[in-house]
Amino acid sequence: MLGGGMRQAGILAVAGQKALNENVDRLAQDHANAQYLASELHQLDGFSTDAYQVQTNIVYVDIADTIERTRLQMRLIEKDIRVTFSGHPARLVTHKDISREDINTLIRAIADSL
Repeated sequence: MLGGGMRQAGILAVAGQKALNENVDRLAQDHANAQYLASELHQLDGFSTDAYQVQTNIVYVDIADTIERTRLQMRLIEKDIRVTFSGHPARLVTHKDISREDINTLIRAIADSL
């Protein structure tokens, strides 16, 4: 009646509490995976992470105009990999459900799809 769409703020607060109480140590692994992802992406032709320092679990990457992003995304979908390379720079995020092997699989799939 008074407006405001967030009536269940407590649900978000509990998620934040759980993260702070149980997953803080895991963040270091996510950050290391982001560093690794940036390093591996940078080695691919047409991908550059030089301009962006990886400080958290977020990786920014410049993708050359010669790479058709939509075509690449479709080829990755054929390999059951869902990635959106939208935005300039594109942004990829690691989290607790992304392993080092997942990153290796992504890098191989991108390399095979270029």
